[in-house]
Amino acid sequence: MASNRAEVAGAEATNVDKGLWDSRSLGDSSLELDLTDIAHGGLCVGRAGDGRVVFARGGIPGERVRVQIMRAKKRFATAVVQQVLRAVPQRIAHPWPAGAAGATGAADFGHIDLDFQRELKGRVIRTQVERIGGAELAEQLADMELTARSIDPRGEAEAKHHGGTLGPGWHTRTRFDVVKLPTGVGMYREHSHELIPLDSMPLAVGELESLGVCGAAWDSVIAPSTRLHVVAPASGPNAIVILGEHERRGNGHRASGAPPIGAELRRIGDGVVILEESDGVLHERASDGRELYDYDLAPAGFWQIHHRAPSALLTRVMRGAQLAGGERVLELFAGAGLFSLPMARAIGAQGRLLTLEGSERAVANGVSNLSRYPWAQARQAWIDARTVRQALAEARPELVIADPPRAGLGIDCAREIAVDSAVQRVVLVSCDPAAMARDTGVFAHAGWRVRSCEVLDLFPHTHHIETVCLLTRKMENIY
Repeated sequence: MASNRAEVAGAEATNVDKGLWDSRSLGDSSLELDLTDIAHGGLCVGRAGDGRVVFARGGIPGERVRVQIMRAKKRFATAVVQQVLRAVPQRIAHPWPAGAAGATGAADFGHIDLDFQRELKGRVIRTQVERIGGAELAEQLADMELTARSIDPRGEAEAKHHGGTLGPGWHTRTRFDVVKLPTGVGMYREHSHELIPLDSMPLAVGELESLGVCGAAWDSVIAPSTRLHVVAPASGPNAIVILGEHERRGNGHRASGAPPIGAELRRIGDGVVILEESDGVLHERASDGRELYDYDLAPAGFWQIHHRAPSALLTRVMRGAQLAGGERVLELFAGAGLFSLPMARAIGAQGRLLTLEGSERAVANGVSNLSRYPWAQARQAWIDARTVRQALAEARPELVIADPPRAGLGIDCAREIAVDSAVQRVVLVSCDPAAMARDTGVFAHAGWRVRSCEVLDLFPHTHHIETVCLLTRKMENIY
């Protein structure tokens, strides 16, 4: 990939010429600026001539660029890079222009060398800790390494060794969402309702790309405008899940002259099924480094998208949990039970596990996955401070595990846990650095200590980051 760097500026300008960002609605509102820093959300920071801060997508700190202003406010503006005037050595030609910032944004860091992507993600974590987490948290994390780590070093090493046009970090996702077009599929342009046709999906594992959803193979099977969730589960056939109200062509919805859906599937190939959201279950698997665990999952249910992510997260959560048997555990935002099942097995019949999750579908899967462990209960609940307070009073847990969505635990929920005298340890999984800094900052301010903070690159070639933090009361000996 290094050989591409001399050609980058022209390639980036060509991407704009191809119309990957439609700037007609804003006329000629472009400007040149120097990018000096990286901000939350994958935005590079620059300053316009009038002193106004500009947050630009598609850049790298240290570059001079021409940007198109997309939205202007009184104190700042947002923009997308149109042309690179002075590139940094870490810039590479984006191998998938449709995924670039300004297009679908599905691979908004794809123009950055992978190692440098991870360095930038660590900078974002550090900045959020200092700005949002508070002085106590910043001091505790001052000496910790926060550069994002690969969760698939062997796979990336093989990709580097074998070369190819993409390089490491691609072909890792076991699921992706697209919209059916008259021919092939598309994804939405960032912040718009415009669908960009896709001729490939290099984020996906090879077996999903080989299904041919980006071509014409499925045109007579699935109606245009149908939302699709394409999945490669750990076992069983690959699945194309029909989302929402649209249906597959067949069962009375087939286009005129189209063959029955069974015949179409045979023509396209074996090893794939078409499901609707309520059709049966998929089968997933994860390991904590010692044992394998099997899970039932609704076809459109949430599961980590990187093929190594479920096991990477499970290993770290179980390491932080340090379960010896007989513990009382509360799990918040439990999903279908990625962590619940191993914890239920680890605590045994003398322990108790209560899990809370807002999704009815996920809770149904959780109940199924925990069916062999009567001391573990999966419960549906809207998780807020009142619910957390009630669950703490009921479960009296010594350990809390939380894997909240992007909004995080929130100050009120974090405070309820931090002040509960029964809780001695918390393992917090966060997918947003600002939320992580805010939530762990609440614990640090309440006298807790962050024993470890691992930054994991679950989403290579995007700005997204995952962290796993172990927190304990300051006086606890964790070993």
